[in-house]
Amino acid sequence: MGTPSAQQRFVLMLSSGQRPRYRDDIIKALALPMGGRLQFRYRKEHVPTDAFQILAENKLRGAEALVAYLDASNQQAEPEIVPCRFAKILETEVVGEFCVIRFEVSEFASVTPAVDVRAQVSQVLPPRTTLPEWSNGQLEGHFLLICENRPNDCKGTREPQAWQALVAKLGGRQDFRSCPFFYYLRGVTEEGGRELVIEEGKYVLGPGRMHRAEVVHYTPDPKAGGVLGALDVRVEGPGVQGVTRQTFRIDSPYDVKQVHFRTVGENQKQYGLLIFRRVLPSEDSNRQSEHHDFELVLEVKGLWARQLVVGVLIALFLAAPRLADLVGQGPWVTALVSVLGAVVTAGLVVFGLRKVP
Repeated sequence: MGTPSAQQRFVLMLSSGQRPRYRDDIIKALALPMGGRLQFRYRKEHVPTDAFQILAENKLRGAEALVAYLDASNQQAEPEIVPCRFAKILETEVVGEFCVIRFEVSEFASVTPAVDVRAQVSQVLPPRTTLPEWSNGQLEGHFLLICENRPNDCKGTREPQAWQALVAKLGGRQDFRSCPFFYYLRGVTEEGGRELVIEEGKYVLGPGRMHRAEVVHYTPDPKAGGVLGALDVRVEGPGVQGVTRQTFRIDSPYDVKQVHFRTVGENQKQYGLLIFRRVLPSEDSNRQSEHHDFELVLEVKGLWARQLVVGVLIALFLAAPRLADLVGQGPWVTALVSVLGAVVTAGLVVFGLRKVP
């Protein structure tokens, strides 16, 4: 039998709650819209030897993956695996003693409560691969695993109810008690109601138009009250301009927030970023805990069509005197060459490559 292709592999990426950065990785994975990109990193000792070599050679490109939270808060029990979101591997690399996995998120993971995910994963593990477990007060095992196939009872869905069920499950865990709310970017809509999709890791926007980003937030704790923190959503860059308030107080258990911004109109493509940051209360009442979650690239199309029309009109204006002189006096070929020369000159002027003659 030959070596399995990337499409025949299933990658399980575990992130525990042992450090704030690991918990934030799960929050980010659930907050991104479909097609959003993220990266995880693992130390060499947390990856099977065979898998580490596969990652070094970038052989997992295109493989299906699952981001899952590992609840290891109870050292007297086996760590529990909570599937969160499916993904597609984009690229992997090894940097010294750790590896980096870049991926694109897709559907939310859905599992019925009665399913033992850890037991199902154990059935599809290759040899010399072990799931994390407690040993002498240390969490040992592999956190990135290349499985033979997807666990049977773990399904994908785009339904918002699945996201809400997931964050409700996470919110009740000890690791996430310091996380008063969860959120996700439901989408970006262009004026007129057209919903945009992420293409190659970025939103492609039309120039000179209004856009609306919709963010859903939810607090799993039904007893939560008061101000739970703030969500800062802003646009930055030469291609975009914010229109509405960009920092929202989270003072209700659930809501949908809207951020309005407009794109600029320039001859060439412009770029910007849609940035998400949580601001949470800290144990020190005089300070706040800031969490930069992620940013999405915004590519604003250039006004090439309108500029082309303007260029043609300018060309005709520049060529008119010469054309009038040539009509009736010389061959039409000469006149045509003059017109084309004027068109080229006008194009260079309009797109800023030459000064007005």
